[in-house]
Amino acid sequence: DHAGAVPLYEKIYTLMVEKLGQNHPSVLMHRMQQAMVMGKAGMKEESKAMLEPTTRQLISVGTTLMMKGGTRETCNQAAQIYSYVVDIMDSAFKEQGGHPMVCEVRVLLARAILQLGNEEKANEVLEEGTQSLMDLSNTLAEAGAEGLEQAYNMSMSFSQLIMALFGKDHPLSLAVLQNTAGIMHMKCELESAKKLYESILPIQETLHGAEDLNPLMTKFGLATLMIDMGELEAAGPAMAAIIEAFSNSEAFGPLLPKYARAYNGLLLQAHGKNAEAEAEYAAAAALEGDNNEAAKMFDQMSTAQGRVWGEEDERVVRLKAAATRLRQT
Repeated sequence: DHAGAVPLYEKIYTLMVEKLGQNHPSVLMHRMQQAMVMGKAGMKEESKAMLEPTTRQLISVGTTLMMKGGTRETCNQAAQIYSYVVDIMDSAFKEQGGHPMVCEVRVLLARAILQLGNEEKANEVLEEGTQSLMDLSNTLAEAGAEGLEQAYNMSMSFSQLIMALFGKDHPLSLAVLQNTAGIMHMKCELESAKKLYESILPIQETLHGAEDLNPLMTKFGLATLMIDMGELEAAGPAMAAIIEAFSNSEAFGPLLPKYARAYNGLLLQAHGKNAEAEAEYAAAAALEGDNNEAAKMFDQMSTAQGRVWGEEDERVVRLKAAATRLRQT
């Protein structure tokens, strides 16, 4: 009986505040538990309104503990608080696909765990937070102009946090910056996106090697950006090299090769080679293996390119036509 439990939680909260004060960690953690129960009772807005400021207060408590000389005791207390926040927020926002504050707290938790000497666990938690952030930001970015702006702000804020705590050359810092460059591209901030891609690529190649997925994805983003900027002569060799790299390794699976072939079709179309472009689109669809899924890919591309070139551009029209054909076969 979640609805019946809410008044009891409120009564306990009042007693705890009288004994411990409003900002005591135990009081704040109780408040988070109460907010989660409110959400389960159908009080979604009230739950969110309580969870977000309480989470921010607990983040502040954890940060204060970490700043107290970074002793094992204070780091352990901070880690316990951060872990509790992640569990509650994950549960509360699971249906919505997550919450940006959960990603932030995971980074802080990773830092506390690292201070406690468990590097392997710290990297695992950090990777979870980074992946959650990128998944959430990409979902928002596909939800229209407002979502795109939210995704950009979220990604920028997160990249600054992770760089401040783990350094600008950390692999996951670079992964978030790569994601940010992609969002800039979607926002049609083409020059800014290009500069960001170009700044992280040499660091990724030094860290991972030129044939690793991370620098290859940055090169792919850069090549698609060049197409949109009209730098077709530079984009051609870059895209050819990417298609070869993706096609020569089963480790990348079908996802990356299919997008590379589809964007190579765009490049050919930009050169006026429409028949060859259609052949590349067909090859991309064949790599997908499911016509409905392939149609979704072309829908995504037509939406993205429509932002850059306009809905009536011939290249965008052809992408939409490719999606329509796939749904009809």
